Amino acid sequence: MAHPRSLDQTLAKYLGFEWRDTHPSGAASIEWFDRWCRERKSEVRQRILDYNEDDCRATRVLLDGIRNLS
Repeated sequence: MAHPRSLDQTLAKYLGFEWRDTHPSGAASIEWFDRWCRERKSEVRQRILDYNEDDCRATRVLLDGIRNLS
């Protein structure tokens, strides 16, 4: 299932941030967590960790971009 990018993901990408996952989204991360709870596969867990790390880094890119507006 494809997940549309959120506004913050779109803006972070515009500011130069690159997501490691090809389809990052909060909704997808919930699906990944549900899958990990059922299967306990290390690659699913790593995908969740990568998404969360990227989400934090993208938020920093947005913050820096906003601060540079003035």
